[in-house]
Amino acid sequence: MRNQSFLAMAVIAALAAFPVQALEIPASAQQDNRVRFVSYQPYNITRIVGTIRSSVQ
Repeated sequence: MRNQSFLAMAVIAALAAFPVQALEIPASAQQDNRVRFVSYQPYNITRIVGTIRSSVQ
């Protein structure tokens, strides 16, 4: 019984360690690569990259 619970915990830990694949990277505009667009979806993850002294809206 103890080995089964250890195996179950090991499987859960291994599955929890996989990276999330829901990240959506915004597409750049044709005229200006600094401008990015992404469709809003409330449950999706969007990576936003900014630099010091730049505007992120």
